[in-house]
Amino acid sequence: MTKQFLYHGQVEQFSNVYHYESGVFDSVVANALLDQILSEERKVHTSAVRFLVGRVWEAGGTPAQNQMILVRDFTEMGLMAASSKIHRAAAVVVKLFLGRKSTTGRKVYLRKHLHAEGLPSSVTAESVGESILSSVNKAPFIAYGNAIKNFTVAAIPGGARLVSPDGTGLPAGTNAEVKDGLSIRQFRA
Repeated sequence: MTKQFLYHGQVEQFSNVYHYESGVFDSVVANALLDQILSEERKVHTSAVRFLVGRVWEAGGTPAQNQMILVRDFTEMGLMAASSKIHRAAAVVVKLFLGRKSTTGRKVYLRKHLHAEGLPSSVTAESVGESILSSVNKAPFIAYGNAIKNFTVAAIPGGARLVSPDGTGLPAGTNAEVKDGLSIRQFRA
């Protein structure tokens, strides 16, 4: 899902990649999945973010073996009403625990970085990005994280289940979390 906004006077594009486990994928299923992802992503981006294109690829083989199923252009904008604007390089980080730990003993998460352009609740200008995000500001992002875990759509028999790039599924009962502070994802200047 590729999006764009203006950054330092030039158009900057950014995206999130999703890996879903499902049954047979065709263009009907791909369209239904893109509709669901677009619907959820629009809720956590302000109208300064424009959605451009969604691509669906099959997976499981080598990059040479996998085929593109669908490329779809979008014209939609984000829907979130923001009371506080955040720096465009700052991202809200939604994380989903994968049920395992790294070799160093740290929890392994699937993360989505969202350049939302704002926060739903008012924050003083000096503290945007410096203070811990309130539960009110985290709420729409937690809802997004929980919504993208599984999609039940008529065109997808059995639904689609979010997995990590290596195919690891989320353990039952995994709930989305939001990192306490904003994360900086550097764009070109």
